[in-house]
Amino acid sequence: MVPLGLLLSGGPEYLRYPQRGPECCDYGFWATKEDYDKLHGLSETTAQIHEFWSHSWQTKLWLKYLCVLFLNNGLPAFIVGSLMAMVVFTIYATLYWPKIRVLRRLCVPAGALGYYLALVLWRRRKRVFLDIACVNQSDDTLKAPVHRWCVFEIAAFLHCQATDAEKSLVICPIFTGPVLLIGNLGLSILAIIFMAIDVPLWPWGVVLISALATPCLFLMAYLLLLHCRSIDIMQRQVAHFTIEDAKSHCCTCGHIGADGERIICDRSVILRCISTWFGSPEQFESIVRTRVRRAMAHQLANNAFSYWRVVQATCPIPWIFIDFLLQWKGRRAKIARFYMFVKLPLYWLLVLPSIVQVALRLAYRSRQASKSTRGHILLSMALLVLAALMFAMFFAIEHVLLPELLGDEIYSALTLLGIMGVVTPLLWCCLPMMGTATIDPPEDAGGSADVAD
Repeated sequence: MVPLGLLLSGGPEYLRYPQRGPECCDYGFWATKEDYDKLHGLSETTAQIHEFWSHSWQTKLWLKYLCVLFLNNGLPAFIVGSLMAMVVFTIYATLYWPKIRVLRRLCVPAGALGYYLALVLWRRRKRVFLDIACVNQSDDTLKAPVHRWCVFEIAAFLHCQATDAEKSLVICPIFTGPVLLIGNLGLSILAIIFMAIDVPLWPWGVVLISALATPCLFLMAYLLLLHCRSIDIMQRQVAHFTIEDAKSHCCTCGHIGADGERIICDRSVILRCISTWFGSPEQFESIVRTRVRRAMAHQLANNAFSYWRVVQATCPIPWIFIDFLLQWKGRRAKIARFYMFVKLPLYWLLVLPSIVQVALRLAYRSRQASKSTRGHILLSMALLVLAALMFAMFFAIEHVLLPELLGDEIYSALTLLGIMGVVTPLLWCCLPMMGTATIDPPEDAGGSADVAD
């Protein structure tokens, strides 16, 4: 295995796989030979693998890198960013130096700075298996067995684990990390602009926030619909999986390398492994069409945008609240700050994740509503409008309806905190899982499959 921190320290280049050149089957080094030798020299033989990474060689490097960064360094980055925002808050709140009044609006910039510095520079001690680093790519005998298919790796993992294999398997769409990081960055920039302009929240603040946030949210809604539609495509493809139709690049070029030498066939190696591990190719195909398909559909539909990933991506929200805490002085400061402390978990941990979960469900339900690009754009706009209406409705209930009934906005916020404290866990934990479509594999690979919720 190789240290995760070392893989991330080299940037996207440390995740580059050997690329096949234009002369077919020609493998070059993912970086310089010296870099490869250094990385391979730090790998070590262990009896247990912490994580095994499997991903496509064709995927863009920066997408893979951002995804790995968010999945592994997102939590440390959130903690460091929040600590830096609290340091700025503490300096201003305790010392209250007139010369540093500018600190009132620096909690969000300080939090964002700490977040992205930790995201890039944090070095986790976890060790992972990545074949380009852990297998000597200069030795054809050693590297031959790891020129493999991702579907074979997933099937082998599920087949070898007697229990709880699905709980240890994490399948993440490659755009998850970039989308959540872009959302985090956009939210930070939006907060910085809003605090710098210093306009009243109503009406100009709402207009400014809507104008800046709408393009980013529309893009996220569009990608979300594409992702939901791709789940059905994946299920159909895997339901028809056959070894005969699976392609290997070495076979397409006649097993002849760029230097004219004959190279080992990846396909023959995989077929021997399948016969040894699964008993027969037919047994392997059956596992792929059923267990692998169900695991992939469940992960892609329910875990790509999980509750905790949403909370981490929206971490600028508590920094915004910290900045607002510095706005009040005088007799009502304690009451106002208590009110803000109630609203922070209400909006950050309960309301926004609930809206995201409802949007996820709506996107999955409407994934097949339109096949055209125009229809897809209209669905994305409708999804965005519905999410905005849900937020506006909740805001009106908190500030208009309940204060009329209860007589105070603090009682209103506390009441909603209790209600949403029950509703949010129900939405995220008790609703039926998505991606449980029923697909009957056809008798032959050329048949059609129906997907039904």
